[in-house]
Amino acid sequence: MLAILFLLDTLLGHSFDYLLSRQRSGMFYRANYIIKSCKEEVLVFGSSRASHHYNPDILGKRLDASFYNCGQDAQGLVYSCAMITAVVNRYKPKLVIIDINPTEFTTSEVGKLNILLPYHTNPVFQRFISYNGKSERLKLMSGIYPYNSQFGALLLGLDQKRELSVISGYLPLQGSYKGGPALITERSADIKSIKIELLEEVLTMLENKDIPSLLVTSPVYGKVLNNVTDSICKSLANKYLHTSFISFCNNNKYSSRSLFKDNYHLNSSGAIVFSNELLEEAVQRINYN
Repeated sequence: MLAILFLLDTLLGHSFDYLLSRQRSGMFYRANYIIKSCKEEVLVFGSSRASHHYNPDILGKRLDASFYNCGQDAQGLVYSCAMITAVVNRYKPKLVIIDINPTEFTTSEVGKLNILLPYHTNPVFQRFISYNGKSERLKLMSGIYPYNSQFGALLLGLDQKRELSVISGYLPLQGSYKGGPALITERSADIKSIKIELLEEVLTMLENKDIPSLLVTSPVYGKVLNNVTDSICKSLANKYLHTSFISFCNNNKYSSRSLFKDNYHLNSSGAIVFSNELLEEAVQRINYN
């Protein structure tokens, strides 16, 4: 009986691996591209706030550089650090932008890194996957475990038409928010020191390879109180010669809800305003040529 279960697990695991290799749209298609293929000169990493805020038509064209948005919904800094490491192991981009969530360093990512599990045989990701939970190494002995709750995403990813609305990784959002501003607060007691350590390692790696980096907290519709994350980013930017930090938190230019899809995400109009303003700020701080 155990032998049959083991064989079934192995066969299903290989079937899911095959589906992963055949992705034509969606999160695994974009993850495959970032890990194996992307060669763009300017890259942005982050959560859904990255994927919806950074317009490549504006940033790429005005920087006169190829641009790809590597943001991924429902992910955070650990995922970004993993992907940056994978990319830099392959080639040297001219500029790396890291979008930082407004509560980045006080939010845990334990149990939220399942998107990395199908890539667990890649040595780059093994360390980062360990942050998903204490027993991940044991669970990954199963062929189907890396794809738990992902079968639907794999099937949808076979449809290339679903990628037609995506622009170099950027997913524009339509519609305007009708609710009120959010009140976001952080506590120093909640700081996840491991995330600071990971970001420091990535910034050191980029510094050693002479790759400029830009940390950005993009706009929210609301007020951020006791902004621990911004303070940490400022400190890190001061530590590295080729790292800069720009915060758009509590920026009065983004006090209109017409620029937002919800409290945390700009709509396509807001993304145009933000991308243009970011560009003006970035060219003053970063020499990426």
